[in-house]
Amino acid sequence: MIQKNWTGKTADEFNRLMSIPELAKIACMSARNLQLMFKAYTSETIHQYIIRTRMEYVQQLLKDNKKSIAEIYEYIGFANQSALNNTLQKKYNLTPQELQKKLLETSHTYPSCISPYRIVESETIPVLFLSYIGNYDTCSTVAFETYTWDCLYKYAKENSLLPDKEDYWGIAYDDTDITSLEKCRFYAC
Repeated sequence: MIQKNWTGKTADEFNRLMSIPELAKIACMSARNLQLMFKAYTSETIHQYIIRTRMEYVQQLLKDNKKSIAEIYEYIGFANQSALNNTLQKKYNLTPQELQKKLLETSHTYPSCISPYRIVESETIPVLFLSYIGNYDTCSTVAFETYTWDCLYKYAKENSLLPDKEDYWGIAYDDTDITSLEKCRFYAC
């Protein structure tokens, strides 16, 4: 829920859904149980995670360059622009404008997509995956990939989960210009 695409959502909706009581309600558990389970699973408190996610979203909005600084601080839930400035100054030692400039300068350009495009419709595809949180440089090493795919294949084989034809997917969720390297999420599927 925290990681969903917030494009087009109102600031009120974003801030309401980014609260621990609302997340606990969505998870169908008490706020305390959510906090305990979240900490056990992610090694950070849900409060720390929400703050980090908000800061990453501030950076994403700055990088997208579609909202003014005033719109961003209101959207993310800061009391005023000074509060946003102070937070960014403490965390990155940069003003919002300086951080935006830095993010725009470090943007990656990707090669054009290969044509032709195609859409494949299929029945629901069951997916077996391992999640990894850490530096993408580490998870792209041959040792990590070999270990991950070997573990997945062994588990699928032992549990008779191998289909007639299998596909292997690696999903990297985070922008390394924004998310701390040790917090980047990768799924080997």
